Amino acid sequence: MQKLISRQLLLSDLAVLSYLALLTIFIHFLTNGGYGYFRDEFYYMACGEHLAWGYVDQPPFVALMAFVTRHLLGDSLFALRFFPAICGGLIVLLTGLMVRELGGGCLAQALAAVAVMVAPVYLAIDNFFSMNCFDQVFWALAWSGNWKLVVENAPPDHQVRVVGGYNDFDFCWPLKPGESLRTPFYCGGFSNQGFGGASRLLHRFERDEILPDHAHPHIRPVMYNSCWVRGKHRVAEKAVFPLLFLRP
Repeated sequence: MQKLISRQLLLSDLAVLSYLALLTIFIHFLTNGGYGYFRDEFYYMACGEHLAWGYVDQPPFVALMAFVTRHLLGDSLFALRFFPAICGGLIVLLTGLMVRELGGGCLAQALAAVAVMVAPVYLAIDNFFSMNCFDQVFWALAWSGNWKLVVENAPPDHQVRVVGGYNDFDFCWPLKPGESLRTPFYCGGFSNQGFGGASRLLHRFERDEILPDHAHPHIRPVMYNSCWVRGKHRVAEKAVFPLLFLRP
């Protein structure tokens, strides 16, 4: 009986996802030393030696992780890229768990986890130290566990209906007498013009519905990401302030 229970645990959905996550981490451990230090890694390491609540182009967490890495593990390539490898494994695990929450069986969970495991974007980002590997984990945590998305072809006229929001199978929010709960806004879109069309629709929605004073369209000041180049890497008021008034 004990052997049967052990076998079931070793072949359970969570066990399979854990194996894939560990395999992902092992792959990164084997390969993350094949490329020398990336230039941004030096920047994060320097920020880790000057901890602050915020920096010009990043929040404080990545600098804190650089500080922890350097003082606990050292500053070798393997040490610096240890936590990004862990993040790669966590993304694989969380992906499988999200499929599980949506009702997918063991095969569906494994396929989703493998798809993320071999995706080039994750193989690249989780193979060096940057804020991006941590962002992915936090976003996956933010989107997992308490939401539901249903797409159905509703008869008799076969209209496509999409419903999104809190899930209805393991989520609850107790309210005290007199309390109320306003559900978050849900926004969805469709375009038959590919990613370009979807992107334009999203930008139009943001411009027309979300931005302040959207009822009176006008050219808005924009801080371009190319300020580093245009300002010749001198982040000073005289170099950056004129960029606010550039017209597209």
